[in-house]
Amino acid sequence: MDTKCIIMRGLPGSGKSTYLRKLDKESERINIICSADNYPGLYDAKNNINFALLGDAHDYCFAKFLQACGHVKMGSIEPEFIAVDNTNTQLFEMSPYRMVARAMGLPVEFVTLVHKEGQLDMMAARNSHNVPGQTLWRMHSGWAALPSFWEKETKIPVA
Repeated sequence: MDTKCIIMRGLPGSGKSTYLRKLDKESERINIICSADNYPGLYDAKNNINFALLGDAHDYCFAKFLQACGHVKMGSIEPEFIAVDNTNTQLFEMSPYRMVARAMGLPVEFVTLVHKEGQLDMMAARNSHNVPGQTLWRMHSGWAALPSFWEKETKIPVA
């Protein structure tokens, strides 16, 4: 079994989804991308978030990840990767995904889209979910570094 779990990290507008779409397109296998953004009804027609559904959206994402890891463990699917496409700014957001992957014997890689403080306005303007600059600033200010004993972290500068 050579499927790996990719846990994306990055603020809205940093390029997480774009990176995963490119990686998926370059792959010869059908991969699985788990994202809270795909929860039905989370965004309205103008792409504004319904915060009342955010908890359900994250549960949906985790359930999809858990199911995919289980299918890989049983040998019923063999994707190149199972990815989590959420912001993951805090350790408590990533820990459950990491624990499931490790329990299933799947390697974990963290991919961090590294931004600079001066890029927050640009990311506020280009993120697809209308997340305002003040929210990005709050997320930036609370960013948690990965513990040194966790798995490999690939850092990619935000363009």
